[in-house]
Amino acid sequence: MSKFKALLTWLLAIAISLLCLVAGRWQFDKGMTISHRNNEITIRSNLAPQANPLSIDTFKDQWRKFQIDGEFLFNYELVRNQYENGQFGFHVLQEFKSKSLGLIQIDRGWVKAGANASTPPLVPEVAAGPDRLILRLRSEFLNRQLGGSLFAVPAKSLNRKIAYYDLISGQVNQPLTVISLPELSTGPHFAYAIQWLFFAILILVARALFYKKLNRKTN
Repeated sequence: MSKFKALLTWLLAIAISLLCLVAGRWQFDKGMTISHRNNEITIRSNLAPQANPLSIDTFKDQWRKFQIDGEFLFNYELVRNQYENGQFGFHVLQEFKSKSLGLIQIDRGWVKAGANASTPPLVPEVAAGPDRLILRLRSEFLNRQLGGSLFAVPAKSLNRKIAYYDLISGQVNQPLTVISLPELSTGPHFAYAIQWLFFAILILVARALFYKKLNRKTN
């Protein structure tokens, strides 16, 4: 092999290795972003509930718990395409008139879908009167989660807010189902990052061994 061809193959191997390193760095950064998000969720969700805040920050306060006094209204909306233990159903998004924040929307939990598309699910009514709730603020992926509604009561959709709350517990009204936090996993991103690093090293080692073998033959 001529020196020119050898140089070209070396440059090609280095270029491919650099691309592998770029892909690995992208996977690593993505894993770190998810890891940071998981850490924030853990820290904020473990803070003691803040009692009757006058205002919230939908970014800084997300996943925090709050103690809210007020009264449930009877307007609710069913959020479709929600699954629980492999069964299709809806999350019940209900209006709540709080003393400190005004009108807010609360996810009461999940209910099973009706027998067919024209049969509304059975939604237990809220108990009327004052209640004190423990809620968890949620605003992430709001538009995706509230992509549509069906069997809304009243017929028109609720005036959706930029954030809503998961119902953790209440003195009078309890959640229909436990509303869990997102899965706190980084997924395969760190493993993929190591895999791309391995590919980058493997390409350079393979090229070096091939070059060494050619030199032996020519000598």
